[in-house]
Amino acid sequence: VNSHTTGIWMTDRPVTLITKKHGKMSVMFIDTEGFHGVQEKTSKTYENNLFAVAFLLSSTLIYNSQYPVDSHHIDELKSYCKTANSMYHTLDEDGVHINRNAPDLLWAV
Repeated sequence: VNSHTTGIWMTDRPVTLITKKHGKMSVMFIDTEGFHGVQEKTSKTYENNLFAVAFLLSSTLIYNSQYPVDSHHIDELKSYCKTANSMYHTLDEDGVHINRNAPDLLWAV
């Protein structure tokens, strides 16, 4: 698989969707660079921070993995979630309150 996204890409305006559960809602789509980056030239710190920002911005997080789920994928995702939670708590301590739950996770294999 060739990765093309670098950093975070986001739609420039909301897309309106109608769902059975929530009715009419506006959605922003965000695409981030995958783990190990484009041509595998990113650091673990960069990846942790990128995931944390996407985690904090999202109501639903779609995690794509190329192969069946194994312990390596779970450990990697766990590490990224720890960083996101740490960032969340740091923001809260600094007076930036995020009033919502963690995003739903959809794992696409």
